[in-house]
Amino acid sequence: MLPTLRERHVPNLCISRVCGENPETIFINQVLGKEIIVDANFITLWNPRQRDQLITFALFNSTWVKLFLEIIGTAMGGGALKIEASHVRKIVFPRIDDTKKTELESIGKTILKNRSINGKIQKQIDEIVTSPFGDENREFVSSQLEALLIKRIEERTGRKTDE
Repeated sequence: MLPTLRERHVPNLCISRVCGENPETIFINQVLGKEIIVDANFITLWNPRQRDQLITFALFNSTWVKLFLEIIGTAMGGGALKIEASHVRKIVFPRIDDTKKTELESIGKTILKNRSINGKIQKQIDEIVTSPFGDENREFVSSQLEALLIKRIEERTGRKTDE
């Protein structure tokens, strides 16, 4: 007998609890009557407002979040990274204004349309996330976040990211 399904079982976003490379957030397009159920191997996030789903989807695929999870997650044998729901609850973001949130919503739609995140989209997300640091510091902060993420992944996995 299966228990009654709750919101956490039919999420809009999910993150694998064990990651080989860097953590990625997956968007799940839930359709009433044809819900997709996600099991306990994923951390699940849900929100009834589609705008918030798309903004969160873009934010959670930022270098900022990937690095945050890399730092607070648990490195396991074989180079895997284990992420718990408690880690996700600890993520803090720079304050992002409403105009930038609208841009993130648009980027979220683009990712869904393209079904992937390329370097250009990643850069757009990261520029928005680092925008509160000011134009003069944004590029520096973004490059430092990216370099640190690469370093952390290489240390955890024992291999260069270009291999």
